[in-house]
Amino acid sequence: MRINLPKCQQEPFTFTTRVGLHAPTGYPEFAALPVVEASGTVVWRGDDKYAVVGRVWTRAEASCSRCLEPVTAMLDRDFDLTLVPAAAATGLAPTIDLGDDAEAADGTYSGEELELDPILEEQFILAIPMRILCADACRGLCARCGKNLNRDTCECREEHVDPRFEALKSLIH
Repeated sequence: MRINLPKCQQEPFTFTTRVGLHAPTGYPEFAALPVVEASGTVVWRGDDKYAVVGRVWTRAEASCSRCLEPVTAMLDRDFDLTLVPAAAATGLAPTIDLGDDAEAADGTYSGEELELDPILEEQFILAIPMRILCADACRGLCARCGKNLNRDTCECREEHVDPRFEALKSLIH
């Protein structure tokens, strides 16, 4: 989705869209992504600064990080980004005074149009949690026999020995 920035100087641009994104690298569980939905507003903040404020969300099928069972994950993220001209960010143009927001420039734009899809894709990737769990209390898989500890118990003996002390183990046997 392309947004005409000069029009945003006169009136904020409100958007609601559905975006088909590519599966993010490093997340094989999202190979078959549903459509990501997004809504928000692009607002001119003066001095060639624009704000993109909105939300991305979707439901995605994934595997629990502990027990590997299938789980439907709700991915949801609010965002508030400040964009400055690319030339200003690289120092090729006269300096734009960002005021108190000097460290808050989250991205850049060039020309009079803003391509929104890469921004939404980045926000979707940021919405992915480090670990997707079927439940907070998920017990995972047994490290020895591989049984799902949420459904079964196993007879494996838990032995936590620090590998640095493994040589000392022979002294007590």
